[in-house]
Amino acid sequence: MFIDRQDGWIDGGNFLLNYSYAVLPVPMIITEPAFGEGLGVAAVVFHDAAPVWEGVEVDPDTGRSRPRRSSAVALAATCNNSQLFGAGHFGCYRGDSIRYEAVGGAADINLKFHGLGGAAENRNGLRFNADALFISQDLAFRLSDSNWFLGGDFQYTDMETKFDTDTDFPGLDSVSFDSKNVAVDAVAVYDSLSNNFTPRKG
Repeated sequence: MFIDRQDGWIDGGNFLLNYSYAVLPVPMIITEPAFGEGLGVAAVVFHDAAPVWEGVEVDPDTGRSRPRRSSAVALAATCNNSQLFGAGHFGCYRGDSIRYEAVGGAADINLKFHGLGGAAENRNGLRFNADALFISQDLAFRLSDSNWFLGGDFQYTDMETKFDTDTDFPGLDSVSFDSKNVAVDAVAVYDSLSNNFTPRKG
């Protein structure tokens, strides 16, 4: 399961390609100075097994190569108490004539605002927190037997930004901003890749 048949070395590719509900863990090390050091982990789940042919499944009805259905979940945290959670799914249906993608998550981020530059910038930084919720969904339909997909996309974000002015400037109340955004778009996609993970042509 975890040994490459050609060279005899440890290799997880065979497990990911040929076993239903194979899970790929992805550790994350965060070193961004703005957030502080932190750790995270993600897991990608492959829902359906596929014959070994460039890592794709061939639909028996259309003969068309079909991308692997997959889902992912991720979470991370840093030393300045910033936190992030997200999940997503990619699926293809009806012989890859319909594709659906969804991503969503929440973030609680602590940062500092140092001004817009120039002599008047705040060198110590003004603390603020961004609490956000985001959702994105994409649905596309294949045009006849071509490589073109046409569909739509829905996006929603809800963010509250709060400046901790009471800590940095005693006696001054904290300032917060709340914003919500909704977008609906038309989407056109051209995809002739032989594999959505490691394509060799397209």
